[in-house]
Amino acid sequence: MSRLIINLPRMSRVEWNNLAKNRFVDDEIQVWLAKHAHIQARYYLAANESLCREAVDVIMSGKSNVAKAHLVEGSLLRDPDAIRSVYESCKTRISHWRINSFFVRSWDKGPVRHTPFDVLEDIYSAYVDRMANTNKGMYGYYSTALPINIAKHPNCSLKLAIQLSQHDVVAVAAAGRDALVTISRREDP
Repeated sequence: MSRLIINLPRMSRVEWNNLAKNRFVDDEIQVWLAKHAHIQARYYLAANESLCREAVDVIMSGKSNVAKAHLVEGSLLRDPDAIRSVYESCKTRISHWRINSFFVRSWDKGPVRHTPFDVLEDIYSAYVDRMANTNKGMYGYYSTALPINIAKHPNCSLKLAIQLSQHDVVAVAAAGRDALVTISRREDP
């Protein structure tokens, strides 16, 4: 057993955070952090691209919806049913910009490739409802970025692309038309 793992309980939160971010840390340290570290360290751990399967399972069995959503964002959770479950458990509990980042397009990793099309459709439906009920009271970036990101998503459905192509905002409608072209090329032999 290494000195590092023996001394984990004695480390500070900053040291745990740095270990959680480290891609080269041993699996047993990742599992220990997933079980015992504070929430911010678990967020960093869930965003770690080299997270071991056992640590993923520990995070999935925990309570934090944000940590689970970080697993989706980082493509560590690929099962469509598990992604649906994470989305359902957090869609009304976290803000709209986090929904965009966790399930549609990560700010630093690009599209969240494993999000199923029905989750994207529900995200867009919630966006339309929010826009209708807030009297355009959302900040400008969100009002266009989310639908454009959905249109550019690799799992954008034909139904969603048609809806987006008829959007009032020109840039969103153009992204929707581009999605229609992409989908038609995918379906053509």
